[in-house]
Amino acid sequence: MRRIVPILGALAAATLLAGCSADDQGAVDAALAWDGAAAGVAELECADLQTDWSEDATTRPERCWTFEESDGLPGAFAAITTSFSEAVGSEPTFGPSCAAWTETQRSLGCQARWTVGDTTVLLTSGLTLEWLGSMVEEDPAADILDPTLTATHELTLWIGGEELEEGLDQAELFYTDPAA
Repeated sequence: MRRIVPILGALAAATLLAGCSADDQGAVDAALAWDGAAAGVAELECADLQTDWSEDATTRPERCWTFEESDGLPGAFAAITTSFSEAVGSEPTFGPSCAAWTETQRSLGCQARWTVGDTTVLLTSGLTLEWLGSMVEEDPAADILDPTLTATHELTLWIGGEELEEGLDQAELFYTDPAA
């Protein structure tokens, strides 16, 4: 009987761990399946945002979207994060937070992060290179920091383990203002 109790305990622990793994995988699957249309984002191929994010690239986001805003990125990103959190089934472990911004200066990017078991799920936003280029080409060049301009942002989903975690501490120094 003494031998059976540890075996039963080990089996029970393995069952619990397997259940956690299934829940974790379910959250990751939900992140990958998130339909951003309800949050006002349009999906596109990641390579359409940056050519080095092609299908065969080793480092690229899992999915990419774009969205427009003209009344402040933090509010738009907070709404997107709420929709994403509902799909994943949990609140972010970091953020949603944005780079410093004011009513007269646009925020250039935001980030939210979820920890799902040993997996990191990262949602980031920033101005698209195409939009930045179009603003610079205007004559005279537009003030890209003007928060009243309608801006096009990219939204990228990254999923990974330790390799993704490296460097995120630095991001927490940059994204300091809560998205609201």
